[in-house]
Amino acid sequence: MLRTLSCLSFLLILLLCSLSSFGQRIFWTEPSNNRIRVGTLSPTAITGASNFITGLNQPQNIALDASSDRLFYNNSFGEDILASNSINGAFISNVITTGAMAGFGALVYSEDADGIYAVNANGEDGVVFFPADNNDSGSGSRLYLSVNGGDVHSDVALSVNDGRL
Repeated sequence: MLRTLSCLSFLLILLLCSLSSFGQRIFWTEPSNNRIRVGTLSPTAITGASNFITGLNQPQNIALDASSDRLFYNNSFGEDILASNSINGAFISNVITTGAMAGFGALVYSEDADGIYAVNANGEDGVVFFPADNNDSGSGSRLYLSVNGGDVHSDVALSVNDGRL
């Protein structure tokens, strides 16, 4: 009897672990359609694709804060960084609005710093850090990625274990 319960417990744990690894949500931008879409991701397909946030102005990049249900994204050709609820798409705030001729490329969210690292749109001079709750109240902190000026950068990633660039 005890062996049967142990075996059933093991199978239940295995089933729950398997289920949790499938059915993840995936978000993507469609700049030419002015929207962000969402679907369910499995190892072999994306199903249930639907519009998530519409009425945007060429959204470019996405960063996800899964622990606080926030989705950060560029709007207006990368000039603005906005935050919305990652469950229902409801607008939360403008993280930063830069205006014409400025903006950001790739975005990455840091849970440790509770903020966004954004590559400068022209790719030069590294990244800029904005607190997630910036609410359009500051210009951010510039972090240089190279010693020589004029180096071009196109993307950024964080180490999951320690939140470093």
